[in-house]
Amino acid sequence: MKSRAFQLSEATRLRAEATGNLGWIAGLDECVEGLERSWGIRVGESLLGGSESLVARAVCRDGTLAIVKVGLPGTADLANESKVFRIADGRGYARLIAQDDSRNALLLERLDRPLADLGLPRHAN
Repeated sequence: MKSRAFQLSEATRLRAEATGNLGWIAGLDECVEGLERSWGIRVGESLLGGSESLVARAVCRDGTLAIVKVGLPGTADLANESKVFRIADGRGYARLIAQDDSRNALLLERLDRPLADLGLPRHAN
């Protein structure tokens, strides 16, 4: 299968390099393909705002718009982060749709526009 070459933020790429996790970058295609099969999703374009994860748009089999997040090993503890999403249950946070601890990945509901697209001053975010 042709590589998708997911885009990562510069911060994520540099962190992967600094922590010796370049293999994580090389394995992202295979990881995402596994998530697509497991969760019945189609992963699209990357979002570049993160600092220690691949974050990309996704669409669930039923048409639900979602975000897939795959954390950098050793720095992004998505199993712990998922607890907040689970407790909030969609109140003030995106709803957690699925998680895969073995791949350090979350599937979250897609909210409206990213904060960065709203044109708000940095301190208002």
